[in-house]
Amino acid sequence: MDSFNTEQALQVALTAAAAGAEALMSGFGERHRVKFKGITDLVTEYDLRSEEIVRRIISQKYPDHFIVGEEEGHSGLKRAGYTWYIDPLDGTTNFAHGHPFFAVSIGLMGPGRDGREAPLAG
Repeated sequence: MDSFNTEQALQVALTAAAAGAEALMSGFGERHRVKFKGITDLVTEYDLRSEEIVRRIISQKYPDHFIVGEEEGHSGLKRAGYTWYIDPLDGTTNFAHGHPFFAVSIGLMGPGRDGREAPLAG
């Protein structure tokens, strides 16, 4: 196992989540143009804005990591061995209806102590 700093990765995740949440809060309580990705799967401009911010923060610190976002798909190098999973607005339906129960969700998977893939930060 390499000497990857999981505490530092957690701080990056927290910084990215806070920045994404700030973007969400700038539009909370407003009327939103809602699009449907599926029959009941909503997306707003704030989902996209939050994901862009979160991706930028993570990729600035870890440019070689793979990123999978709910809205924009994947980017980065899968061979790096680390994968970030982003739901930039977990609870879009609540957000779109003005209910204050939503979050920015971020998780990082990578080599665990035994070398197999494991959750490292979230």
